[in-house]
Amino acid sequence: MDTIFAYQKGTGEIELDREPGFFIAMGATQIELCFVTNPDIKFFADLKGNTIAMDVLTTGFAFVLHQMLENAGCPKMTSRRCP
Repeated sequence: MDTIFAYQKGTGEIELDREPGFFIAMGATQIELCFVTNPDIKFFADLKGNTIAMDVLTTGFAFVLHQMLENAGCPKMTSRRCP
C-alpha cells in the first residue's frame, strides 16, 4: 500500500511519464518487519560495500530500514550502497 501512495503522490522511486492509474480496493496487514540477508551476513557491519535493495526508498518500510541501520551504528546512506 505504501508504494501505491508514493507513486500517487509523485514520490516513487522513478518519475512516471503519466498519471498513475493505481488504486487500492482494500488493504490490511499485520506484519513483523525483518531484515533478510544472505546467510553470510550476520551483523550490520557485514553490509559494508554491499548493495541494499528496497522497492521504494521514500516509504514507511524504507524509513524503518534507515532507522535499523542508524541504530546499528551504520552511517546514513546517501546512495544505494552501504558505506
